[in-house]
Amino acid sequence: MNKNIENFIEYLKYQRNYSDYTITSYKDDLNLYKEYLEREGLNYKKVEYTDLRNFLRYLKEEKKEKNSSICRNLSALRTFYNFLITKEETDSNPFVYINGPKKEKRLPRYFEYNELEELFSVPDLKDPFGQRNRLILELLYASGMRVGELVNVKVKEINMYDLTIKILGKGNKERLVHFGEYAKEILELYLKDGYKKLNEKGLDYLFINNKHTKLTERGVRDILDKIIKETDLSKHISPHMLRHTFATHLLNEGCDILSVQKLLGHESISATGIYTHVTTDHLKSVYYNNFPRAKMKWGMMIMDMEFRTLKELYDRVLPALVSKKHELKRKGLEVKEEDIWNYLSENIFKNSKNLVLSDIVSYIMHLEREDIEDYIVSKK
Repeated sequence: MNKNIENFIEYLKYQRNYSDYTITSYKDDLNLYKEYLEREGLNYKKVEYTDLRNFLRYLKEEKKEKNSSICRNLSALRTFYNFLITKEETDSNPFVYINGPKKEKRLPRYFEYNELEELFSVPDLKDPFGQRNRLILELLYASGMRVGELVNVKVKEINMYDLTIKILGKGNKERLVHFGEYAKEILELYLKDGYKKLNEKGLDYLFINNKHTKLTERGVRDILDKIIKETDLSKHISPHMLRHTFATHLLNEGCDILSVQKLLGHESISATGIYTHVTTDHLKSVYYNNFPRAKMKWGMMIMDMEFRTLKELYDRVLPALVSKKHELKRKGLEVKEEDIWNYLSENIFKNSKNLVLSDIVSYIMHLEREDIEDYIVSKK
């Protein structure tokens, strides 16, 4: 089993381009599984359903693992057995029949604008390491890239004219990430000064550590830990928290969720959907600012359409309205969220009975420019 685990780890690293953090987690998961099998006297090629259920109980009750960690463990083992099948080491994957526990719902943590400014003010821009550290903060926030993508950025992949960086993301998929003028200013300073002093070995990578080699993911985490200790902030910090902040601020400023999905490099919109839950305060503001005459209508609709709570309204309907507004704008039609809502209320909802939340969201997302254009003109 040891040899197969080593081959599997090599496969994740060089063929699947998994991050160092994910590879380390998967390796730990596999070693924990191996220890359990050895303790129970089981052969990893002959495990049965009951053996795996007992393994899950072991993780939960003896190891006190969180549901999210157990789900990651199962993901690692499913991937491992699929790898074994391709190598003809086994002919089946026993973990395809095992469902993990329900994950705890944990909202992404993020920084407010004033907190970011405090973080950005810590690094000393007269010092090479200070320039590097400030650039780490700027790029993580400006681009939303993952820490594994950040440490692998090469100078030659940076386009200073378009303000883009070509990166290699999950699954060896290339994508462009963007950065703005603030990050550009720090990047130019670092390349002209700090980078030349740190890069004694002439490496291609943008971020160099104090040993003049490529900066690691763990190195970035240590740098961020040191930075936040020099502030008055009581929050914990991680590279992914800056990615969360990037996405949350975009949505708060009105960016549609499909664009955020592309900027983050998410394959599924469901992965991006977690960010709609942390923008409720902003959406409430949109509601009260843009629907001043529709408050009573909303109240009646909530009763008639079986909304269980106002939270459903903020979590599902308003993001759909915001997304549709931006889609119509790209198609050349300027509308407000209340225009879309009022059109549907007057032309669709009033003639429909027993509408539920999914119906409302579906009507919004399938609305086309030609459906609403005449209505907008008639209201002017």
